[in-house]
Amino acid sequence: MPSTSPPNIVILYSDQHRADMVGWSNRQTPTPNLDRLAGFGAVFDRCYCQYPVCTPSRMSLLTGQYVHTHGVHCNNAGLHPRRPTFARVLREHGYATACIGKMHFFPTYAPYGFDHMELAEQDGPGRFEDDYHRFLVNTGVIDLHDLVDQRHEFRKNAPAEYWETFGARASDLPEELHSTSWIGDRAEAYLRAAEPPFCAWIGFIKPHHPFDPPQAWLDRIDPDVLDLPPDWTEVVPEQDAGKPGYFDVAPLTPDTLRHIMAHYYATISHIDFQIGRVLRVLEERGLDNTVVIYTADHGEFMGFHHLLLKGGYLYDPLVRVPLAITDLSGARHWARGIRSDALVESVDVTATVLDAAGVPAPPGMQGKGLAPVLTGQSSQHRQFVFAQNGGMSMTMVRTSQWKLIESASPRDRMLFDLAADPSESVNLYESADHAGVRLELTARLVEHLCRHCPRRSTPATRPTTAAQRLKIT
Repeated sequence: MPSTSPPNIVILYSDQHRADMVGWSNRQTPTPNLDRLAGFGAVFDRCYCQYPVCTPSRMSLLTGQYVHTHGVHCNNAGLHPRRPTFARVLREHGYATACIGKMHFFPTYAPYGFDHMELAEQDGPGRFEDDYHRFLVNTGVIDLHDLVDQRHEFRKNAPAEYWETFGARASDLPEELHSTSWIGDRAEAYLRAAEPPFCAWIGFIKPHHPFDPPQAWLDRIDPDVLDLPPDWTEVVPEQDAGKPGYFDVAPLTPDTLRHIMAHYYATISHIDFQIGRVLRVLEERGLDNTVVIYTADHGEFMGFHHLLLKGGYLYDPLVRVPLAITDLSGARHWARGIRSDALVESVDVTATVLDAAGVPAPPGMQGKGLAPVLTGQSSQHRQFVFAQNGGMSMTMVRTSQWKLIESASPRDRMLFDLAADPSESVNLYESADHAGVRLELTARLVEHLCRHCPRRSTPATRPTTAAQRLKIT
């Protein structure tokens, strides 16, 4: 008989994972464990993050709020210490709470409601304060490829190979010391000892650049047989030209992109292996009363419009993220093995976590729980999804067919008919024939922003010194 006790919650969270580059959508990306997880639950093919930058997006998942409400618009800012988070709410209702791996909090060990924290960060203050890099120092090694890619003082003197490969090189660390392996180790250790009910948020640094998987995982993928993404273009389109990026992408060729894709896919497969370890622990301990969620903070261009990485845009490859939700017990009568095209936002994941735990959401959380879709009561969820970037300088509203991007910069104002133009190549913003659509979507966008006006909520805080960071308790 299914358990009626509160379920454990395991959130598996990656960084910079393009939604269509996972096994259930792309068989060239080997992810057998994620595919198995999806087979027991639901995949949401149209899930959108609130902001395609690490910390703002993560704060939306943590708070269940839009970015212009919680106020964290960049990687070096933190939530006000009184703002509700799903971890605080669950802890108040008897859950043990843990975060393991990459969180990108500011300050690094911000007290957002987690009893147990073992962190593996990549840049910012976290790189110099976290458990993973302390572990590397004590082991006598350094993650040199990552250091060169992430720190300007080293990147400016990076070797030619780094620039020629766009940072896609096999890791210089033994596999057992790689961040993905270390996070898997710490997650397994925690789950073997945790007493139910618990909530564990397990965050992987990868597949965020640099794309540096262990050699053994890279050897499993042949770049020569990889299909280029359908939205690859031979040159950067005029609408995207002249914008700064992490790399100069003009020299990017199909062969070089396949080389990069092989490294990217290998990092995802390496993560998938660690997810298999997590699922095995739950199975061995008989912890079937567990809800498991896989998603990401934002996506990745990976060749879209001849671009790489992320930044400054609200195209689908950046704002659409993978989402799979599974109730291992079946106690909630969620459908198994379904693919949903319902429009979903990251804040809805937060609401779903609290709903599954039987815990009421505090005032101010803005997501909508996915139970009606998960139980088959409804095939749709939202009419519109929203995202923003650059603070409030760029905002997006998307329906099942249309996408409107409004921006402080006239050249970045865009309207796309996604049914006819899924690659977002034909900008209809100035089209007289589509003025009615643009005005309707503009009204929806204004309504959304006014309804979730940030003046109604507690602001974010941005400590500027180490002393100030330490005072946030």
